[in-house]
Amino acid sequence: MRWIPILLAGVVWGGCATASARPQDTSQGAPVDREPARAYVRDHQTEIQRCYERELRQHADLAGRIAVELMLNSQGWVTSAVVKEDTLQSAPVRACILAAVRAWQFPFAPSGESAVAFSWVFKSDRPQQ
Repeated sequence: MRWIPILLAGVVWGGCATASARPQDTSQGAPVDREPARAYVRDHQTEIQRCYERELRQHADLAGRIAVELMLNSQGWVTSAVVKEDTLQSAPVRACILAAVRAWQFPFAPSGESAVAFSWVFKSDRPQQ
């Protein structure tokens, strides 16, 4: 198994998401190209944003971080996704993010099963009522 921690320095502010993945390769074996992973996550950021915004309508003070570990097969498909950290503590957002990332296929083919990690920070700039 190949472990690729990727820090997604993404902050979702009141429905506007900006994110950039910063992979840090601490694994052995063939290297994985970090830029395609970063670009892929950026391209799918709206999926994550929608998960947060849906729940933000109900809870204006919703804020926190979610870190997810993904297992990828040799075709780049996500074969499993597990939350490793959740300070947001919103079951609906957590479930939505996991459902979204489980459908992803990364644009690179690892030489074998690989683990990658991403995290998102969520914060609203909407006034609290």
